Amino acid sequence: MPNPVSTNLLVYLMDKSNDIGMDDLFTFLREKKVERFDRDLNALNKHEKRLAQSNYLMKANKRYLKRLQR
Repeated sequence: MPNPVSTNLLVYLMDKSNDIGMDDLFTFLREKKVERFDRDLNALNKHEKRLAQSNYLMKANKRYLKRLQR
C-alpha cells in the first residue's frame, strides 16, 4: 500500500496537468516538508542543483513513485 506521502503525491499529480516537471514535484515535496527534500533547488548554483536533482530523483523514485506504479 502507498504511504501517506505517496498518496498526497498521487492527489497532487492528478490535480496537475500532464506537463508537470520534476522541479514541480520536488517543490511539492519540499513544501510538504517531506524528509530529505528540504533544499530549495532554485537557491543553488548550477552544479549543486544538478547534484541535488539527481539525488532527489533517485529518492522520489525509490520511496514514492515506484510504490504508486505497483
